[in-house]
Amino acid sequence: MVATGYLPSDYRFLEGIEPAQTSDSGFSPAVDEPEAWEQARRLDTIAAYQAYLSAFPDGAHLGEANGLIKEIETEPNRAARLAEDALVLGREQRMEIQRDLSILEFNPRGIDGIFGPGSRNAIAGWQGANGYPSTGFLSREQITRLDAQGERRAAELEAEAEARRLEQERQDREYWQATGTAGDEPGLRAYLKRYPDGLFAEVAQNRLSEYEEQKRAAAAAQDRSAWDQAIALKTAAGYREYLAAFPDGAFAEEARTRIEALTAEQENSKELQAAKLGEDRMGLNAQTRTLIEGRLTALGLKPGPVDGVFDDRTRRAIRRYQEVRELPVTGYLNQGTVVRLLADSILK
Repeated sequence: MVATGYLPSDYRFLEGIEPAQTSDSGFSPAVDEPEAWEQARRLDTIAAYQAYLSAFPDGAHLGEANGLIKEIETEPNRAARLAEDALVLGREQRMEIQRDLSILEFNPRGIDGIFGPGSRNAIAGWQGANGYPSTGFLSREQITRLDAQGERRAAELEAEAEARRLEQERQDREYWQATGTAGDEPGLRAYLKRYPDGLFAEVAQNRLSEYEEQKRAAAAAQDRSAWDQAIALKTAAGYREYLAAFPDGAFAEEARTRIEALTAEQENSKELQAAKLGEDRMGLNAQTRTLIEGRLTALGLKPGPVDGVFDDRTRRAIRRYQEVRELPVTGYLNQGTVVRLLADSILK
């Protein structure tokens, strides 16, 4: 029989035959059990599973349906989780969210694109601070707001860093004018003592190397031989032995400078070793290292060749970057430094 035109939902061709009903759950009891179970799994709601159980109280999926009902009832933020799942966030999107959280000082415990407990806690913390329910799962609206806040904060931090950089450079140049421009050895050493990573540090070191070569040529054979032995050892003890033998030797001032540098390095050795270990654990690949060097170059920090190899010049550039941004000054990368560098690269 065929009907055309408007047909009311309760229309019946024959008396006594009721039209198919759809439950409030949205679940339509199917002709056979497999189709009914497929509908229930697709809807994945308590009402749908209960409708299945009502239609098939002894069905093959009885235990599974009851288990899923219990799981739904005990999962506190199920709706929020399903909403985030529906966004199908990629790894890069998740990393960007983690960078934004870090910039805003909600630590996700890693920038890896994996939303583990650290990321969920950070998300919940951010949500609570912004008037959202602290579910730990993000909606599209929240991601947009988080991204805007992250970009704004990153821009603010860079503006503050730029102001500090300009002031530090002003002081650096003034001190160089007072100490290094004359080119004498005491002035150069005074400059390097205050600004070991300063704007004119390389110039000062090169000029001091020239003084050392001149002294080497003019020094007595015994003095020169003792100094060569001290240099070969590269230890504070070796330089002290030289000073004990030649307290007024041609290289005495250089020996004292190196002893002071080595002593400071030894005092900070545990901190530096921890920083190095932290960088090693990050497992930065060559591409990331090259990106970081490129960023340091763009900022005028002179890290050397952009080749993914972190040499002394790269370490100096990293220290300069960290100092201006009030990060721990170690010359090694940690999460905070990398987050700032990556955020900067997005802004620029």
